[in-house]
Amino acid sequence: MSRNGKWIKILFIGAGLMLLLYGLFLRTSNLLTEPYWMDEGYTINAVLSYAEGHISGISAVLDSGQNYECLLYCFPTARIANLFGFNQFSFRIISVLFGLISILALYYVSRKLFDKKIALLTAFFMNFSYFQIAWSMQARWYTMFTAFFWLATLFFLKSLESFEVKNKNRAWFVVLTIIFTILTIMSQKIGIVLPIFFVGYLIFISIKNKKIHPKISILISAVIILLTYLIDIWSGQNLFSNFIQKINFNYNLPYYLSFFLREYLVFIPFVIYAIIENKKHTWFLTGIFLAYLIPLSFLTNIVHYRYMFHVTPFFFILGSVGLIEALKNIKWQNKYKNIIGLSLFTISFFVSGAGILIPQDRYSLEADDPTKLGGRPSYAYTPQPDWNTAYGFIKININENDLIISSHPHFNKIFLGESGYWIRYDYLGIDNRAQWSKNDKEFYVGAKIIDDLNELKGITTNQHGYIIFDYMASDGKIPADITQYIDRNLELVFYKKDNGYSEVWVYRF
Repeated sequence: MSRNGKWIKILFIGAGLMLLLYGLFLRTSNLLTEPYWMDEGYTINAVLSYAEGHISGISAVLDSGQNYECLLYCFPTARIANLFGFNQFSFRIISVLFGLISILALYYVSRKLFDKKIALLTAFFMNFSYFQIAWSMQARWYTMFTAFFWLATLFFLKSLESFEVKNKNRAWFVVLTIIFTILTIMSQKIGIVLPIFFVGYLIFISIKNKKIHPKISILISAVIILLTYLIDIWSGQNLFSNFIQKINFNYNLPYYLSFFLREYLVFIPFVIYAIIENKKHTWFLTGIFLAYLIPLSFLTNIVHYRYMFHVTPFFFILGSVGLIEALKNIKWQNKYKNIIGLSLFTISFFVSGAGILIPQDRYSLEADDPTKLGGRPSYAYTPQPDWNTAYGFIKININENDLIISSHPHFNKIFLGESGYWIRYDYLGIDNRAQWSKNDKEFYVGAKIIDDLNELKGITTNQHGYIIFDYMASDGKIPADITQYIDRNLELVFYKKDNGYSEVWVYRF
């Protein structure tokens, strides 16, 4: 390599590191001030159990006596919290780090599938993506899952190539594929779809291309399936049997399509263009995307956009492929054509809100806007009421013998150090309240259960304390007679609304 070539490489690496550092800045600027959202409370509650040594096998044993499997995220987070304190930084920093690892993983996947130019564009969009930044700031395992998912995909692709060219390192690539596939499944249960996709793709290419002998394809597929099944049994999750039992045919596709059209609109025309052009590997990525979109759209009655978060880089990769291909095919004789085209697209990326350059005070997570639903009967949302401020109000004003009744009693434990009371309802809103309790104790922290209005009346009439609940709990989940009684007979002392689905109320009795 010439001296100029070395300097260009150094400058390239330096620019990449600067962008990553700025990505780190965007992901940590409000890490200590962004309030916890509902599911973060479940993670933190499990972290506390791991930190206290309440462990059974690989699972945390919650105060209720129930097991909560969160080993890959919660166990190291507990160690960090023991060193740096039990605060938002400690609970969220692993998510931040894996958000950055995801960028690197997608860079190498894109480079493997296409070229360095596509890889750089993909990494750039990942670095500044609104949702990539927003989810990197949550005490949940979504960025960890994303990183492991794409690392498993990377080594799967390397394994395929190594068998085609008879690379002597192919055994290592297979081992790394298996390791990261296992880590993918352990970090998020829906990772079970990935090895199934790998098996299907192996069989497909062995038949179509005949570059890999069918016997080798079948052998590798059998090993993947067997190891996946053994991990499933060993972890006690029984994902295969649970998945079959929980299949519930529904039609949720319009929810996901409308969400993607809204949030990734600037990429979608170029994704379609890349697929139409039938560039090499576009159908591999499309297959990964559809492997999750189809089951979530037709085999469950729950709509959670965050369950598609790990495959949304599909838009960044194929969007970049389509963009570069479109610029090649534009018949405009101008040597700055590519620079102008890329600049205009980048501006659209930021102006549309798909990307951000300046840290936000609050990040709204993946959700529909209830004021713009159209003809759909309901909407999907990630509730983000300001639990921190609401519980801060209670903590300042609560007296020694006051009771605390909450729609999410795991926050009682986190903010007040006690489990308190829980008004029984189904967290998912599908009328299966029994699954959230055992031995008349709430599932997560063992809160005492209030079963009906008469029981609530008895407590609020004879004792003093606070009731705290959010919009999600009151949105057809807590019985209407209870919420009406609270509103009409108790004193509202705190209320905060951040958006149409993120509200929290505190009443005093």
